[in-house]
Amino acid sequence: MPNSTNYNSKLRADAIRPYENPKLLPLLLLLLALAGCDGGQPAPPTPDPTLGGKLAFYETGSDGTLDLYAMNANGSSLLPLTAGLKTQGEPKWSADGNSILFVAEPYSNTQQIYIIKLVVGAVKPVNLSNNRYDETFPSWSPDGSRIVFASNRSGGYQVYTMKPDGSDVQPLTLSQKYGYSAWAAWSPDGKRIAYTAGGVPEKTELYVINTDGSNVQQLTHYNTLVARPLWSPDSSKIVFTYQKGVADQARYNVYIINADGSGQRALTGGDTIDRNPVWSLDGSRIAFNSNLSDNRTDEVFTINPDATGLAQLTSGGGLYPHYSPDGKYIVYAHRPDSAQPHQLFVMNADGNNQRQLTVDPADHSFPTWGR
Repeated sequence: MPNSTNYNSKLRADAIRPYENPKLLPLLLLLLALAGCDGGQPAPPTPDPTLGGKLAFYETGSDGTLDLYAMNANGSSLLPLTAGLKTQGEPKWSADGNSILFVAEPYSNTQQIYIIKLVVGAVKPVNLSNNRYDETFPSWSPDGSRIVFASNRSGGYQVYTMKPDGSDVQPLTLSQKYGYSAWAAWSPDGKRIAYTAGGVPEKTELYVINTDGSNVQQLTHYNTLVARPLWSPDSSKIVFTYQKGVADQARYNVYIINADGSGQRALTGGDTIDRNPVWSLDGSRIAFNSNLSDNRTDEVFTINPDATGLAQLTSGGGLYPHYSPDGKYIVYAHRPDSAQPHQLFVMNADGNNQRQLTVDPADHSFPTWGR
């Protein structure tokens, strides 16, 4: 059962491990057709027919590499999507639920952007970057016609856009001369892009820019690490992660700011590690994981955008929360006990009715929910 908490009354200083065309056939049909190709994966718990849509997530193999999987959100029909690609980062669903963006390392120390289109007979990863540069942090435009990403193809890391087939690459921030730009995110209204930039990866600020590269605005002035900006559903606010301290002394808090730079507010504070914020469908709540809890492990919390109404939803561990497309549920990773790897669980958006979706010997991370 969830419980409400006064954030400032339970601060913890414990460091924990730091950590998103023509109408295609539904993935359900694809997964059912290929259900025999899952390599003998153990069967998940009994599927929950009330859960719609699809999940993408990573499983950690015995060699420590991550492989991308998809399944129906009800826990049925597990399908492996990659093998041996050294995938990383958060998988990103297209708005129509038919494609997934992710990052992999096909060459030594070189990240590339891949897409998987979930079409019967064509379920294989395609390298959109297809070069020897580092390209990472991909994110979809709301209508699915463009992808924004970061690349060092011009020397320092800058923000670019491209079509979903990898063509028509357009620079967005070259005139700004940043040494390092990353974490680009398209606003839901399609008009602006938020991103982080600075001289080095450890010291970045939050910026917004029009999609044609005009009207650059710097929103923060922290002289530290700002990461993972996410727009509110109405495009009026941006939530992000803010780092305090360095190296093993680093702490992370969740902040919010209006898209015009006003109204900056800390949603969390103190010597805690608060990460992976995500908006609810209606913008009324923000979910994140934090070691604020009494048990000193990461748990899933939600909070209002005005920093009121903090509620702890899990007990015994919770990571990588992500809302369902209809806003009714949250998927997350949880370790059933200390001897087991993280499995995927789902709960109602208020924390009730927690149930397990996966059960196999691999560790699960970064679940995202598509239509």
